[in-house]
Amino acid sequence: MLPAREVGVPDGPDVSVGGDDPVVLAWVFKIPVAVAFAREVLLEYQANALGLTVRFEPIEAA
Repeated sequence: MLPAREVGVPDGPDVSVGGDDPVVLAWVFKIPVAVAFAREVLLEYQANALGLTVRFEPIEAA
């Protein structure tokens, strides 16, 4: 699947190759997980740069 849309045009034309094909959830799900991980790493880096201590408490699964 390869979607494309013109940049800067909200209602502009779009085209896709294989747009009707099913997508494996793992391909789509890893993007928000990677973004969340990057945010946590950035927050920890910024805290360390300021001399703060960052502690993460483990969460028990139900």
